[in-house]
Amino acid sequence: MKWLCVVSMLSGLALSPAFAQETPITQGIHAQQRDAFVSNLMKQMTLEEKIGQLRLISVGPDNPKEAIREGIRKGQIGAIFNTVTRPDIRVMQDQAMQLSRLKIPLFFAYDVVHGQRTVFPISLGLAASFDLEAIALSARVAAQEASDDGLNMTFAPMVDITRDPRWGRVSEGFGEDTWLVSKIAKVMVDGFQNGDPAKPGSVMASVKHFALYGRRRRRPRLQHCRHEPAAHASGLSAALQSGGGRRQRRGDGVAQRDQRRAGHRQPVAAERSAARAVGL
Repeated sequence: MKWLCVVSMLSGLALSPAFAQETPITQGIHAQQRDAFVSNLMKQMTLEEKIGQLRLISVGPDNPKEAIREGIRKGQIGAIFNTVTRPDIRVMQDQAMQLSRLKIPLFFAYDVVHGQRTVFPISLGLAASFDLEAIALSARVAAQEASDDGLNMTFAPMVDITRDPRWGRVSEGFGEDTWLVSKIAKVMVDGFQNGDPAKPGSVMASVKHFALYGRRRRRPRLQHCRHEPAAHASGLSAALQSGGGRRQRRGDGVAQRDQRRAGHRQPVAAERSAARAVGL
């Protein structure tokens, strides 16, 4: 059950001395203290509060700030999406620490795709440079600025293999070459996380999107394009091997899916004949 509150706890743990120590002995001691703290906290949480830690709420017309404030007070919200400026993040974090029963810090995530305050070329433009060192540096700068603003995670890099230029999100990816995309995916994750996503100046990389996202059933114009699952998974594999989305000390990466699209799973076929067989 400990993993239920890791989302919000990471932002608080980023300031913990446990992450400032470098010797194995002190790391072990602080890990035990951390586990004991989390275990004790979990025992105090209601089921509603545990479920709240799994909720990432997007600020917008459907979720006005007044409603979010009330959700934070009740412990029904664990993470916030689309709040990106330091003043707004500070207000919400203060609400969590002052109004909620257990004072669990909020977790903030945003699409820091090609820069936070400093704007870099879009992903396709970065890939066109073929300069892995420059691309890695762009991720480091973005991570530092995002962390300084109070963000904990970025929904990046996007590693979809873009073989059909008619797809509307081609510019967000790194192109059609699996080798290049996998190399960029690795350096981007390394740049964002810098060895430990919980440390100040780093953010957790949430690699997107799951393989074959570009082949959507409701887009008839893409129906008859050839899609090779192994090719589309190459960038995702490289990013996960680099540690994207993983807790640094233990645990596996987590694959998550947008709630609004959870019902849109579709069969995948690599050949035209196979596509006909499954009705694509």
